Amino acid sequence: MWGLFELLKLSFSSLIWGVLITILCLVLFFVLIKGWYRSAIYTPLSYLIGVILFLFLVFQCTMIVGGLKINSLSQEYYIQIESLVNRSYTSEDQVSIQASAQLVDKLIRENPILQYYIGGGKFSGYTAGQLPQAVVSTLQTFIRWYIIRRLLWCLFFVGIGAFVVIRSMAAVRTRQRQPYIGKRVPHPLRTPYTRGTRHTRKGF
Repeated sequence: MWGLFELLKLSFSSLIWGVLITILCLVLFFVLIKGWYRSAIYTPLSYLIGVILFLFLVFQCTMIVGGLKINSLSQEYYIQIESLVNRSYTSEDQVSIQASAQLVDKLIRENPILQYYIGGGKFSGYTAGQLPQAVVSTLQTFIRWYIIRRLLWCLFFVGIGAFVVIRSMAAVRTRQRQPYIGKRVPHPLRTPYTRGTRHTRKGF
């Protein structure tokens, strides 16, 4: 949740896009279910589930949009890391694992939102000239996996929500389709004698 606040400091538009994407997804969600169950009626429970699903999805979608935003800032992070490296090393110097971890920590301190996407980093076998690109490439990989995990969570919430909504609609549909059984009116017993006398003419 704190990551959401840090993301809003970086880009408030991520929240706006997250809300718009969530609304679009929920509209499609209810339209598709209604298309499958044309005779069904949404109940108050169905709409309550929709509200709960909205809250879950808007958080996930906002963080996904934020991940895309951070990924688009990779070049800026590259410049920051390059500046940090050039303060202490020449381009041909080898950077130790401890030194690379300290550089990544400095990057995260300057950009607090990154701590919610990457937990740090230790790099070995890179020169000072190679390290910035290695850090940025690793950051982009972490963000891609982060976005995939968020998408999977969205699919999970949508699946659970669809199951519960359909179950709430099914109960109403079952009650409405129960046939009405009225009181049966008995008919008089017909015998050959009654059939014959019914058509008998009286008089001459």
